[in-house]
Amino acid sequence: MESPDDEWELTPEVAHPNAKRLLKDEFYWDICDEDSPFGNDTGADTLEFYREWIEESDDDEDFLHQLFDDWEVDWERAEAIPDAELSACLEEEHFDILTYDDVLIAVAFAQLVLEGNTSRDIAALAIRSLKRQALPEVIEFRGWSDPGERKERCARMLEVMQSAS
Repeated sequence: MESPDDEWELTPEVAHPNAKRLLKDEFYWDICDEDSPFGNDTGADTLEFYREWIEESDDDEDFLHQLFDDWEVDWERAEAIPDAELSACLEEEHFDILTYDDVLIAVAFAQLVLEGNTSRDIAALAIRSLKRQALPEVIEFRGWSDPGERKERCARMLEVMQSAS
């Protein structure tokens, strides 16, 4: 997938009115804030690729499968890992797990920003990913500088996701 060439920028002014209503906190709009849905390379790239994708297609599942294939993410494995086994799997499978979660969180919020709502299927997957990303073992593995803030942001994103689908 190639990134669009235009100068589009993530701001409340270009977002769907429903996104502006739900995403009141500034961190949602800051692509440099790692605790935001688009604040890491994976999240920012997912937003850009999804924005390009919806101009040509409306099949979210195809988007995810193509992106995961392009990025060589074993999404089926990442999706299948129970939370109880997560800690044991992070060391060996962190790329698949973390990329999978970051993509799902980003595409869910991209749908909200660009289209005004999040599909039920994507929201359900993003909710699971947000819960998983708030687990102490994931926060520790990722080395978040402020674990409390990360957990709080995940909780706020979770609230939005639960009301956006």
